Parts: sequence; C-alpha cells; structure tokens
Amino acid sequence: MRQRLLALGVSLFLSATAEAQPITLVGFTFDAGEQAFADDAFLVSGSGVRYTCLAGGIAASSIAEALSGSEITQCVNVSGGGDGIVEVQFTDNSIVNYPGTDLVIFEVSGPKEPGTPDPTERFEVSVFDGASFSAFIAFDPVATCFTTPEPTLDLFTVEIDLSLFGITPGATVDRVRLHLFDNNFGSKGADITALGALNSLALVPTPTPTATPIVTLTATPTPMPAAASDGPVVGWGRDDFPYFQARPPDAVNGISGTATDIAAGDYHSCAIQTGTGNVVCWGRNDYGQVTPPDEVNGVSGTATYITAGFEHSCAIQAGTGDVVCWGWNDDGQVTPPDEVNGVSGTASAIAAGDYHSCAIQAGSSEVVCWGSDYYGEATPPDEVNGVSGTASAIAAGGMHSCAIQAGTGDVVCWGYDLEGQATSTCAVNGVWGTATDIAAGGGHSCAVQAGTGKVVCWGANAGGQARPPNAVNGISGTATAIAAGSGHSCAIQADTGNAVCWGFDYYRFGYLTPPDEVNGVSGTASAIAAGDYHSLAIVSVPEPGQMAVLLTGIGLLLLIGHPRQRNQKLLDRRVCACEYGKCQNTR
Repeated sequence: MRQRLLALGVSLFLSATAEAQPITLVGFTFDAGEQAFADDAFLVSGSGVRYTCLAGGIAASSIAEALSGSEITQCVNVSGGGDGIVEVQFTDNSIVNYPGTDLVIFEVSGPKEPGTPDPTERFEVSVFDGASFSAFIAFDPVATCFTTPEPTLDLFTVEIDLSLFGITPGATVDRVRLHLFDNNFGSKGADITALGALNSLALVPTPTPTATPIVTLTATPTPMPAAASDGPVVGWGRDDFPYFQARPPDAVNGISGTATDIAAGDYHSCAIQTGTGNVVCWGRNDYGQVTPPDEVNGVSGTATYITAGFEHSCAIQAGTGDVVCWGWNDDGQVTPPDEVNGVSGTASAIAAGDYHSCAIQAGSSEVVCWGSDYYGEATPPDEVNGVSGTASAIAAGGMHSCAIQAGTGDVVCWGYDLEGQATSTCAVNGVWGTATDIAAGGGHSCAVQAGTGKVVCWGANAGGQARPPNAVNGISGTATAIAAGSGHSCAIQADTGNAVCWGFDYYRFGYLTPPDEVNGVSGTASAIAAGDYHSLAIVSVPEPGQMAVLLTGIGLLLLIGHPRQRNQKLLDRRVCACEYGKCQNTR
C-alpha cells in the first residue's frame, strides 16, 4: 500500500511561509492558514537522517494540496528498525493553549481494512513548556473518512489538548517532539504528514471560546441539470470500424443538425437533435441499442433526455415524461417499471449503467431502478427512495449507482463496492461538503463539490481515473460538469469551458485528449459524456449578443464572452472489473 512512499517510518510536511489566511482542511479550521503548520524539523535521537525530498519527486504547493490533493508529501524521513525522536518547530507562530483541541497531527496509513489503523502506528508526543520538554504521552491515530487517491492511503488524525501536558491556559508552545516506534518501511511506524495549530499567535490575539474541529455542512438543494446549449457534437477516442462510435453523424455534427444532449455507452453513442427533439444514435447495434423506437425517434414522439448503458439506451419522452428504453434486455434493463413508464408515474432524470437503469420519478423525486441487481445496484437506499429522502440527480455506473440527495446535496451511492466506488467521500457525502453534479464510471465515481466547484473522485484508480488534475481539482481550476467512463473521467472547466479528461488511455485510443473544438484552442464545450473507450462533447455556441471581432489581416474570429455551460447528465460507463486484469481491492 505504500510502494510509492520513500523508505521511511515518519514523514513530516514542512509548510512554507505564506500570507496568514484561515483555511479549512479535513474538517479542521486553522486560523493562521499555512502559517499554522510546523515548518522545521530535525532528528533528536535514534536511527535515521533528515531529508528534504518529496515522495515520487512530486512537490505539494501547499498544505491543502498535501492533505487533500493527489500526493502525500514527504520532507523528513526517519528509517531503520529502532526507535526515533523527531523535534518539530513552529517558527511562524506558537500554539496557544485554549479550551479544547489545540494541535492536530495528520498521519497516513495503508491499513488492512479501510478506516482501521495498524496498531503499531501509535506514537508518543512531548511538548516544550519554555523550560523543558514534558514526559511523552502516547496517542492512537483516529480514522477520518478521507483517502488519498494516489497512492491509496487512509488519513488519520490525533487531536491534542496542551492541557494534558500541564501547559497553563493561554500559554504557548512552539516545539513538539514525536517518539516513533519500530520504523520499518511498509510494516510498522507512524507516517506523520503534517502538524497544525488550531489556535496560533499569528492571528489570535485573544482567546476564543472553543477550538474544536469545524465541520461545514452544505444544505442547499441541488438543482436539476439545466438544458444544454445546442451545438455540434464532437467525439474522440476509440472509433472502431464499422461502428464509428466516436464519429457523430451529420444529423448532429453540425452539417445538417446539432444536439442538445449527448450520451456515450460501450461502443455506441446517442444524442437529441436540436429543433426536432429526435433521438439519434450511432455505433454498434448488435442488440438494437442504436435503433431508437418510434416513441422518441420522431415518428410518434421525441425526447428531452438521453442516457446510454453498456449495450442499451434510454430516454425521457417529450410531453409525457415516460421512460423509453431499447437494446439488450437480458436483465430487464430496458423494461422500465410502471412508476416511470407512464402507467403510474413518469421521470425527470434517468441514468443507464452496465446492466441496470435508474430514474428519478417526477413529482415524488424518488429514485427507481430496474435491471440487474446482483450487487444491489438496482436497490436504492432509503435516503433516496422516498423512505427517508429523495434525489435531485442520479448516476449509474458499471455495477453501482449514485445520487445526490434532495435538500441536503449529500452524495449517496449503493451497489458493487469492491474498490470503494459506492462509498462516497467525506468531501461530498455531507461530512465536509456536498455536490452539484455526480457521475458513475466502471469502478469509480466523481462529483463536483458544492461551493468550491472542485472535482472529487473515489474508487478504482489504477489508471488515475479517480485522480482529477489541477485544472479541475481546485488548485488551478474548477468544474461545472463531470462525466465518468470505464477507466477515465472528463469535466468541463469553469470559467474557460474547456473539456478536460484524465485516467487510463487503453491502447492509446486518445479518449483523454479532447479535440481543439472543445479544448480551448478553437472552441469550448457545453456538455460532456464519457463512454468505455471514447468521449463526446457538445461544442459551445456563443450567446446572442456576444461580439465578433474580425482581426484585420489574419481573418481570426474572436468570440468575446463566456460560453454557456451546464451540469452534464449523470451517467456513464464501466468495464468489467477484471477486463484490465486489475481485480484486486485497491483501497
């Protein structure tokens, strides 16, 4: 579990001096921001030496990135089979002893069971009272529900009240010693990543009532996906002869028509044609998955919403709200129940997984699923099935499903959970935050965090599909829409509207490389979809009133304004967990 960490037993992140601004990390608010963290360390005794290197050669630009980004940063290492004592110092500030927790120590672990620390990873702490160091006190790390995406490690914390060491109220501490045991790489010893002062002289001139961790819950109702801007459909990635699933037909590629909604399945794709509302599909058709029925192809009806599964497709019929499905039906995935097929109810949103489908019932907002239920993927929990809550958005993956709970914005998932894809992260499950958009892939899930716009992913990450890049993870950019495929993910970057993709490019098909029409070179995207080995997007069309400026001499048309964007449908895709030979539990 720690193969990418350096051979170490203790690891300490040394923060750089930064402008003091409060930050909230893993549910704790540090009033002095980056300056609240220890920024110097040295070995006092025991085996090991001091280093200034980083795990994998990747540096974290901030404490926030080190704890919630893609890498665990290692700056000081103590290795060897014996005990070791490391002294850490707070040179930018001092820890103030106020009622409650004063110091938080972050520790990472690769436990045998998620949320269960190795019992050998306990460590002892001593603090300097201005004259001498106190006796050591042992602490056991407490599990959080945060897991780093790469490498897969669980994050634990130790909360320390300075009063335990005899420090008087209002007094300060700027030196802490850590006693770590049996620091054998990969088996024993704590891996300390950061030490942060909740109360610091850097920004706290007077005592505050308490200093307990602050958990912010967002209780804003999540809006339903807005209608997409219509525009030409572009595709990229695997484009097999004779299916051409990444090659949209003239009816929606801008030649004779455009689209308002898109969906990507296994070897097929679908779209809703602008103006007519007709469903248009293309690609592999061995089970009729690209032959939409008359109810939505324009003969006797049209559609307002489209989704694509492994080898089936579904749509919501315009005017009636009835769910209509077609394609492979061995598990009943194209036979919607009465609750959403118009007999006793209709639907406001739909999602198609591998062998199951789900919908949100119009009016009641209850989640209804049908098809394969081998892993419980078609049995929505009480939180969204109407017993104790309902949903505002829905997504279906390989053999799991996810929804955003109405009213709270919490992400709720169910079904196959071998790689943690159905265990939503604290960042969006209501503990630390909520979500505005959700997507389910083959063995992973992703969401757009409410308030921040950051893309957060969890589950299988062998190809990096659950590790969103800086462009959308909040470091250098955020997102407005998200899509998940079998082993890759895509998003629409906020502000720019650029399509961004990441993950595993099986055989280098190119589905991680959006074309110029939507990557910002010559255009942007208003909708995004991810299939098994291909991706789709709708090219953003300028709003009326945007000014066209012709640059003299070069004939370049510059469109000034912001592209329209939308929250993309909650679908996407999957692949058998063993298809790439990666069946092991990566959590």
